[in-house]
Amino acid sequence: MDQATLKKYLHYNPLTGLFTWKKTTGKTLKGSRAGYVHKQKGGYINIGFQGKNLKAHRLAFLYMTGSIPKFVDHDDKDRSNNKWYNLKDATMTQNNKNCSKQHNNKSGVTGVSWSKERSRWVAQIGNQGKSVPLGRFIHKQDAINARRTAEKQFNYHWEHGQKPQKTNLTILVPIYQKTVITSKALSEYLNGATLQELTKKYEVSKRLLRWMHEYAKKTKQLKIFKAEQTRQHKIANEKIGLPQRQKVQQLALTGEVIKTHHSMLEAARVTGINQGNISNVCTGKQKTSGGFKWQLL
Repeated sequence: MDQATLKKYLHYNPLTGLFTWKKTTGKTLKGSRAGYVHKQKGGYINIGFQGKNLKAHRLAFLYMTGSIPKFVDHDDKDRSNNKWYNLKDATMTQNNKNCSKQHNNKSGVTGVSWSKERSRWVAQIGNQGKSVPLGRFIHKQDAINARRTAEKQFNYHWEHGQKPQKTNLTILVPIYQKTVITSKALSEYLNGATLQELTKKYEVSKRLLRWMHEYAKKTKQLKIFKAEQTRQHKIANEKIGLPQRQKVQQLALTGEVIKTHHSMLEAARVTGINQGNISNVCTGKQKTSGGFKWQLL
């Protein structure tokens, strides 16, 4: 596959590391995310294209540079994180010097293990395809120190042997859609642009835009409802003669001032006492609420 063919069918976002389909073919929809995490093959993202399973991090290099290097290294060791800054052209040696800790490691440090035969901690490191012994130690920390020194000597990556920081793709996709699509395509759609125009312009599916439109309507309705609810509260307070956001004092039953709150809402949040009961005390309908007296300032 060449770069032109790849760009014809797929779009790569270097900021998110995600591929999306530019055309609807079979079960894949235009604008939908391409690829899946292949757990049996090390957690790499594979994309099925033209009867082949291709690794997304290699396709990212082809998309950005026009060629695919022999080895691609994930800088943070998260094989599903294909953001452009996280990928680099590397040799096999460099790739081996930036690996995550193996799942069967018992010591917690790569290259350090316990020898039952000698009752010592053993440290070793790989260099140019060979295992280099670093010594046997009574104390584990001494073995770790020897390993760390050797890593610097042989130019290992500073994060070699650490657990990868997983990138949550389920979070990245909504963020990508929100920043790229919602702010542009959805606003144009609400202002009268047709679905056909927007699908061509932003390379998104009509179904996705319809879904976001319904979400926007629900969000707008919720905002209208909350605004109306606030307005009704204001009208109710005006009827009983309560100004908005007036300070209220919290008093002990003996009359001592405990605290001054900026509003009844704040007083209710701080004390956990019902706001309506505080209002009733302030207007003279009740004497106390929550074991306190209340008065407006």
